Amino acid sequence: MTDGTATFARELVRTSGRSMAPLIRDRSLVACMPVVPGELRPGDIIVFRREGRLVAHRIIGIRTGSAGQELREKGDNTFRGRWIPASSVTGRAVELIEGSAKRSLDAGGCDRRLRLLTRWSALEADACDAYLKLVARNSAFRAAGLALVPAALVALLFRRQVFRLLISAYPARVTVNPASAIGFVLGCFRSLFGGPRPESGSQESPDWERVLDAAGSLGVLPMLTAAGGAGMPAVFAAQARKSAYRAALNHDNAMKALGEISKVLAPVAPYAVLKGPYLYELLYRGRYPREYDDVDILIPRSKVREAVAALGAAGYEPVGGRFGMAFLLAAHFHVALDSARKGWPRLELHWSLVDRANLYRIPEEECFERLGRFTVYGVEFGALSPEDEFMYLCLHAAKHGVLNRLGLDRGYAPEWFCAEASGNRLTWYADIGFFLDRHMGSLDWGRMRARIAGWNVGDDVAACLGLLNAFAPGSLATEALARLGLPHGSAAPAANGRQRVSGSMAWAMRAQPFLLFRPIRLAHCGGLFFPSLRRLLAYHGAKHAWLAPFLYVFHPFHMALRLAGLAGTGSRHGHNRT
Repeated sequence: MTDGTATFARELVRTSGRSMAPLIRDRSLVACMPVVPGELRPGDIIVFRREGRLVAHRIIGIRTGSAGQELREKGDNTFRGRWIPASSVTGRAVELIEGSAKRSLDAGGCDRRLRLLTRWSALEADACDAYLKLVARNSAFRAAGLALVPAALVALLFRRQVFRLLISAYPARVTVNPASAIGFVLGCFRSLFGGPRPESGSQESPDWERVLDAAGSLGVLPMLTAAGGAGMPAVFAAQARKSAYRAALNHDNAMKALGEISKVLAPVAPYAVLKGPYLYELLYRGRYPREYDDVDILIPRSKVREAVAALGAAGYEPVGGRFGMAFLLAAHFHVALDSARKGWPRLELHWSLVDRANLYRIPEEECFERLGRFTVYGVEFGALSPEDEFMYLCLHAAKHGVLNRLGLDRGYAPEWFCAEASGNRLTWYADIGFFLDRHMGSLDWGRMRARIAGWNVGDDVAACLGLLNAFAPGSLATEALARLGLPHGSAAPAANGRQRVSGSMAWAMRAQPFLLFRPIRLAHCGGLFFPSLRRLLAYHGAKHAWLAPFLYVFHPFHMALRLAGLAGTGSRHGHNRT
């Protein structure tokens, strides 16, 4: 290991996807070394670029083809292997930085458990290829495969436990309390809102690899170039600058894509660009590049199919095909589209600002009546009104940080809200803080108070602003809470900053990075179907408590229909237009 004070050959990269779970999670920080193709062996984990993203997969086979050496790569969490040229490999992964530990990935393929894991993965890939060939020849095998789905689900649970046992061959060692690295990142964050700039020399020098990991998982790695460069070793400062450069390059590609999208979408339906490129241009020019992975666009639900057909002219096709889109229209709140053009970001068409698992009453159709415009590079795009955009930013952060109100009520330290399983990213709170800096004097606070009451979102907006105040006391969060007439909440500093929830919720937080859904959100089910009396009456617009027994009988059925997409939201609840 290096202390980061001298130049060294390895490079820190952030991988994409969950295809290597449970060993390597999405957006994990991995150290990789440049290699000569002839030095690679089956079992090595390699880093390569696919569709513009860095991917870490395991080698399960090597062959020599007409174009030179080829490697068969496969993720531990996938079933199909692919052959890639050895020349496309960026490097060999040698270390994984995760939480409070660092795990060595440089086992050299000599461990018996790793040989078994590699052989198992190769057999899975061979079986998958054989099945796909049979299906291509005879569709009857497809029905046979569907009949085995229940058995496959049971086998997957067994497979996950076996893989957990096998990957224990990679030794892990505890390095530092992750709160120290998160504390340094929070110090950088606070400096953007008037706080003192952190100086690494004034305290015990932080683990810089862990700092980069924390900043990356919280979405503010480019921020280190603007706020946290003091005392940072040159090799790690270069990593932060590289992240900022990639974020700026991705934004340029997104703006090119938006230019084409606007041409085909504007004649079809009114639309609003949410977050991403809009906030980059509005708030981050002159500060630091804002990272984002996709472009979110809000359109009326009745225009989704027409919009998807029109976007085909811009090279965008729905993920999962038309059948998948039909399912999402019935059960979800957005559909994703990928572009065949290199470097263009994924597009998400939203017909609802947030999913249905809430007690909100948001009338998206009224948001389109208040759309504004913003112009970049001579091209005009749609955007939400400032009041709607502010509330959307708060609700988006609250939707991901489902434990925030619990933590605020219990007085947890700000570092607790930065744990990976909390669902929070500092980027979203920087959005809100910078948005308040820009619009505090121009927002119509009276209309916002009425709109917050009509949408029934006061609790989550208050929690979001309270957490922003805990992250950055120098922000305008407290003033915003006062103007909105919302209760002030803040995270009180704790003695050790390491409080934890217990029982099933703690298990859900640990399991979340390894699953395709977010089990921590199951904690909300009780509150959705059997909310408190105050929230129940507010959601249904009832003013008399004697109605509660009738509402408690009706509400669970209504919520079940709402989650299934069979019950309306928004203006159908009869709230006032504001």
